[in-house]
Amino acid sequence: MKLITEEISKVKFITEEKNGKKNLYIEGIFLQADIKNRNGRCYPMETLAREVGRYNENYINKGRALGELGHPCLSEDAKLLSESGGWKHIKNCEEGELVYTLNPQTKEVELHPIKKVVINDHNGIMYTIKNRGINTKVTPDHRFLIINSRKQDHKFVTAQEIYDDLNGENIYKKWYIPKYSLGLNKEVPDTYVIPKSSTIKLINEKTEKYLEDLEIDFNTFAAFLGIYLAEGHCSIRSNGSYNVGITQNQGENADRIKEILDSIGELTWYESYCDGKIIWTCYDRRLGEYLHQFGDCYSKYIPTDFIKSLNSDVARIFIDYFVLGDGRGDLQKQYSRCDCFSTSEKLIDGIAQVATIAGIGVSRFIETTTEDYIFAGRIVKAENKVPLHFCRFLTTKGVYLDNRFLEMTTEDWNDKVYCIQVENTNFIVEQNGYTYWTGNCGPTVNLDRVSHMITSLKENGNNFIGKAKILDTPMGKIASSLISEGVKLGVSSRGIGSLVERNGVRYVSDDFMLATAADIVADPSAPDAFVNGIYEGVEWIYDVTKNEWIIETMKKKIDRLTESRELEEKKIQLFDEFLNSL
Repeated sequence: MKLITEEISKVKFITEEKNGKKNLYIEGIFLQADIKNRNGRCYPMETLAREVGRYNENYINKGRALGELGHPCLSEDAKLLSESGGWKHIKNCEEGELVYTLNPQTKEVELHPIKKVVINDHNGIMYTIKNRGINTKVTPDHRFLIINSRKQDHKFVTAQEIYDDLNGENIYKKWYIPKYSLGLNKEVPDTYVIPKSSTIKLINEKTEKYLEDLEIDFNTFAAFLGIYLAEGHCSIRSNGSYNVGITQNQGENADRIKEILDSIGELTWYESYCDGKIIWTCYDRRLGEYLHQFGDCYSKYIPTDFIKSLNSDVARIFIDYFVLGDGRGDLQKQYSRCDCFSTSEKLIDGIAQVATIAGIGVSRFIETTTEDYIFAGRIVKAENKVPLHFCRFLTTKGVYLDNRFLEMTTEDWNDKVYCIQVENTNFIVEQNGYTYWTGNCGPTVNLDRVSHMITSLKENGNNFIGKAKILDTPMGKIASSLISEGVKLGVSSRGIGSLVERNGVRYVSDDFMLATAADIVADPSAPDAFVNGIYEGVEWIYDVTKNEWIIETMKKKIDRLTESRELEEKKIQLFDEFLNSL
């Protein structure tokens, strides 16, 4: 099941006053049944009526029917990090899939299942946020997790709030969007097990050991795998045996590699020398069978079972030794440049995932050689013309919201946007080569985004007429301000369910559950209902000669105009009349 959202645009705005307090309401068609909307979906009346009944009983009647202002989402190119699937576009993710999240209190990485995948249509502006540490595109109401660099407390703010602050007092300049964490904290195995040989045929005194698993200390194996994926190769000889080789320039790095190889007691490594390089060779069949699956330099990857076993400490060991072979810099030195490269994109994907476990932010980019150059002590020849995939390990805590260094622009958008709902209300995202921690959205109502409370929802033909009170909350004040400035807004429902397609129409199935009847949005999708200003007064000025409230009179005038083009011209005049009568 996935999150289903529908939007309706013909709703009225009503101002009521009771006991001297003004209240702003929205009223109109919140839901529609048996009508194909612009998203190509149709809600059967029986299903929708059942859910409205449940919603009335469990939420409206108990004063719990809250709604939000807008849906926070990202553009299609954003990827999240799945434990088993690596970096994936959100639209390809599934409910229950484990993804990496950040505990805002502990600053540690945690794995949690996706509760819902959110796919919305968005017709409006998008914000692009860009500097040397981020390049992302989000809806104005997308939520960002930000951390105070001094107090280390956290909060969630929208892209709109960041934009307004960058162009205003810039009170958030000491806050940052986190790129780092304290990593994934968990127990790791004592050893890594390489399975016994599955191809051994001749059993003798030298080969009988291949009938047993090869166990290596887990930390040592992490260092070895980092070295091998950077500098190693594996081939099958003519006699069917395996040849595992590792090559490194003589010097301090070679000494560190030799130390790791010597610590794996069950393996024998033979040294040879050529043109200032040391070549270590091992013929252990178990090791050869295991490493052969990773292919050559163009297809190498990090095994999923190894990644799943890592914690932050061991992840750093792996990266440290990979950089020793195919990188430059030192992870242990703060503010020093450290990166690595590979001709295998899949391997760099894995490196970025391991970096997340280690708590390290990364940026990624691709270079195609046009002339020979030296990187990490080796010559990269232009004649190969193979794209090199780079991963740079970042030492900064995050992207500071300082208007001197952060660029934020707008663009028109009419396409789908994507997000998920997950525990901790945030997840790691990679977009345009940069990773950062971002807020999520979902069918449950986020209290920091509540703008209104739905007070009634009643069936009327194929429509369900709703009424909602705008609340005195930060989001409610924004909605109220937009309404007072004449901005036309609509409402959007959210629910969970599956879809069945028949004759080009996607019908909502019987498993549909309504989560909220109306969020306020700028661009709706259902056929009916648009916002025009309606002012209604209760217990205000009483006209004795007409035996009715003056405000009620104005309401009747406006009601007669709701389907007329005259409404746009008359509503301001009528409101002025109302003000003059006070």
